[in-house]
Amino acid sequence: MNGKKLIIIGGGVSSLVSGIFALKKDYQVVIYEKNSEVGGLLLKNNFKKDYLNDSFTYFYYDDKYAKFYSEIGLDNIEEIENEFYLQYHDTKVYKDLNKLEEELISKYILDEKRIKTFIKVIQEFKDINLYYEKPYDCLGILEPIKYNNCLKLKSKLYNKYHNISIEKYFSNFESKEIKEVFVSMMQKNSSMYNLIMLLALYCDGRMKRLKLSSFEIAKKMKEKFLSLGGRIECNKIAEKIDISKGKAIGVWFNNKHYVNADYIISGLDLNFTYKILLNNKYNDKVLEMKNLSYKDYPTFSLLSYDFLIKDDNDSLPYIYCEEIDKKKIASTFHNKLLFINRGNGIISCNVLQSSEDYVYWKLISKNPSIYKKELTRISNDIKCSLESIMREKFALKTSVKELSCISPLDYEEKFNCFKGCVYSYDLNANGKIFNSTGRINNLKNLYLASQWMSTPGGILNAMINGYYAVLRLEFDRSKNK
Repeated sequence: MNGKKLIIIGGGVSSLVSGIFALKKDYQVVIYEKNSEVGGLLLKNNFKKDYLNDSFTYFYYDDKYAKFYSEIGLDNIEEIENEFYLQYHDTKVYKDLNKLEEELISKYILDEKRIKTFIKVIQEFKDINLYYEKPYDCLGILEPIKYNNCLKLKSKLYNKYHNISIEKYFSNFESKEIKEVFVSMMQKNSSMYNLIMLLALYCDGRMKRLKLSSFEIAKKMKEKFLSLGGRIECNKIAEKIDISKGKAIGVWFNNKHYVNADYIISGLDLNFTYKILLNNKYNDKVLEMKNLSYKDYPTFSLLSYDFLIKDDNDSLPYIYCEEIDKKKIASTFHNKLLFINRGNGIISCNVLQSSEDYVYWKLISKNPSIYKKELTRISNDIKCSLESIMREKFALKTSVKELSCISPLDYEEKFNCFKGCVYSYDLNANGKIFNSTGRINNLKNLYLASQWMSTPGGILNAMINGYYAVLRLEFDRSKNK
């Protein structure tokens, strides 16, 4: 070993990846996790009930980066083939672009030319790379040449589409219904760049539905970390990062337990790291800008319900969305119900929650009985809509039973999620993609690793940022030798 001691705060995806790569560089690594198990948001649907459920729908698993996945313990993973991404009413978003084009034209014939153009745009996006061997701030003088073509293409398409919202793009279509198909995947004000990128990844085969559950993925990564000699300390709540002469030198945990270190990586939500662990003494200009520009960089959480249906649900689509009567959920009215068929009779309904909804939940939680009553009311409304869709759309005369509910406040309490958000900032048409360097000005030996360092967040960004944190640490050490 190189003798250098590294503390990693938090045991989520980014922390596990950081820990694995740091061990490969011969650091002494200890992960400190506030909960009783590592895995972070991969375990979000498993912490309230003893049944196994999934925490994501599709997983970015590109064969070109098999080596990266193998290094973190995720090799030889099988996928479940899906012919289409989701079904909105009778419209299916097919994986095959030719079939998707035929499907859309058959349903919205008045927009044939526009649909063909839309499909060509998706095809163009398929050449964009999301993962690089190094972060851009760690490249040598000649290394950027290696990525130039991809970066030029990404920049060209980004400049063309990021200022166009989904609503605006489809406003030129004759068939107004086609917009609703794609708004069911994102918000109407979200940037078209994000939507087209998602469709390109799915149609290119890079977004996969895995046979392995999110719980099992967390387990595999944990086993890899431990097999390399890493150590995990659970039930340790980080309270403060100790700073001396501009250097991070240790961490205070619960019950005033102090641990010193040569280097520290925080895999937590950046807001928690800055405001709690650093006591607001060090600020990140990128993060602060996004907080101030919340209309351009909105934050969303989920109100997640899992239901059990008694009938065989193999005939149901994996993801299905349909319009329903308007229902008030928190402070927002919703007229769509989206469900995910998890298998084994389990149906998940995720309702998007805005910052305003978060404030609503925060206010009524001051009275636990009202808070619980409201969650139950919403559950009953969703159950009625779900039973109606099962009966009328899929001829399933089934009863629906609630298994669990996870609110934005649960995400906040359990995982320190900023405003209960399960993803990073969304990107609206007025916003711009941003990336943090993972370093804090005027503060040495502390590195950041989380999905919040780049838009749009998610498990892929968490993995990449965890990997990059170690590369940045090594890069800075080599410069200072």
